[in-house]
Amino acid sequence: PIDALAPHTATGRPEGALAAPTEAAGARGHASASAAEAAARSACILHFVACGFDQWKKKYEKLGAFASSWHGGRVPIPPCFHSDSRDAVCSASSQDQLVQIYQSRVVVSGALNGSGHSEADELIVCGVHSEIHVFPVRSQ
Repeated sequence: PIDALAPHTATGRPEGALAAPTEAAGARGHASASAAEAAARSACILHFVACGFDQWKKKYEKLGAFASSWHGGRVPIPPCFHSDSRDAVCSASSQDQLVQIYQSRVVVSGALNGSGHSEADELIVCGVHSEIHVFPVRSQ
């Protein structure tokens, strides 16, 4: 998620943010070695939720029932994954309930849908998800 209060450009990125890997590398995030290297050098992570379920759960257990506003109540936090996560972790009655919430809100499915594409494929085409290969992929 990107800070909703940050000024954004026409591309939807906050001012000063670098091009997303899909923009630098072309369709589906694939490119030549030199373009991939350039994309890797210019890539930046503006924010990430957590690395996995356990980290996500620990983060919101640690944060606890934080306020629904910033800056001493002057700036309300709009409905978002951050406040939804707080509410889920603070009120969940079981681990299974948290797993279900995490899987529905965080995990990107690689399973094919009715059109023969995965959720990940569709997000790549829309430009909101990209594949980043840090090490060259070796063909077998």
